[in-house]
This record gives sequence, C-alpha cells and structure tokens, in this order.
Amino acid sequence: MVRLPERIPRNIALELAALVVRNAPLAVAAVKRVVTERTAFRDEDAFVEQDRIVAPVLGSHDAKEGARAFTERRSPHWQGR
Repeated sequence: MVRLPERIPRNIALELAALVVRNAPLAVAAVKRVVTERTAFRDEDAFVEQDRIVAPVLGSHDAKEGARAFTERRSPHWQGR
C-alpha cells in the first residue's frame, strides 16, 4: 500500500486531479465505488463484488471509444455512457 503524507501540497493534489479527470468518467466512478465500498466486502467476496461494480463499464460506449481512440492514436471523447 502506498503511504501518502497526511497533508498533500495543493500543487501535487491538482496534478493528480488533472490526471484522474482525463480518464473515462464511468471508469473513475467505478474505481471510486470499489475503493469506497471495499471495507464492506469480506475478503473472499472482494473480487466478485469488484467485478459486479466494474462489469457495466466494460460493455459501455466509453469502453469502446477508449479502445477505438487507442487504435486510432487519438484522445478519447468520453460521453459517460
């Protein structure tokens, strides 16, 4: 586990936020949900629950757009669907 200082300097927090915001909104929301809800899962159920949360993202329009953008060597245009 990565240990962060108790208080992150503002410029570093803004740099991190700029990286996160470039990603697909559905994927970011799913990861946030997995991290937030993780403590509610028993260890043996964690991967099943994670898959349940992430599965809808994998079949989304944004997932297809991300793959297309990658193969076309361009930035993706996220639509949140």
